[in-house]
Amino acid sequence: MDLRDPGAVAVAAARTPNVTCNNCGHRLSWKKIKEMVKDYGTRCTWCDTFLDCFSANIEVRADNAYLLYETPRYWWHVTERDDWLKNVTLLGMFVHVGTPQTVRTYHDIIVQNADWKTVLDAIPFVSPRLHLYRVELAKDAVVDPQIAIDSNYWPHLLGDDDENHAYKYVNSVEVPGSISLLVPYKDLTNITEVITFTTRPINKEA
Repeated sequence: MDLRDPGAVAVAAARTPNVTCNNCGHRLSWKKIKEMVKDYGTRCTWCDTFLDCFSANIEVRADNAYLLYETPRYWWHVTERDDWLKNVTLLGMFVHVGTPQTVRTYHDIIVQNADWKTVLDAIPFVSPRLHLYRVELAKDAVVDPQIAIDSNYWPHLLGDDDENHAYKYVNSVEVPGSISLLVPYKDLTNITEVITFTTRPINKEA
């Protein structure tokens, strides 16, 4: 896992697109960033290099910079599994949770993407609807002070990594440059299925 000190992680200026071309260094427009996520890639306007969420250079969004140093109590999780809340096998696993913004985007990608729908329809335990949960970090949960960089390769089972604690990471896919959390399921408490997202712009309280 690629871990970095928070001060070593690049942060975009306020109201500035936070993705740059890994070839020529020019910034993508907000429209191009959205295209990169929705269509699994885009081309740099300046040099025509193909860029996807793992080849482009992604800076932390200005509106998520506070999460490099702060860890909110509340996070959100969206899943297609009917049994997520009561599945005891999750106790030995890591799960991904995010801010309202990243979870909403993940939700919308699945709902709007026909390829995802075809895959999900073929899985027996998947519900025809998505389940949204608000979760709280347990008081004794330990969050690594360093920040992981999203490579789409993560430990799944406790014991797959040297330490069984939570890691904040720079999200590359749902909302590039947002901060999400990889956390042992056992470190979540007050898990509540909800029907809507918080309307608060900052993920500090629910």
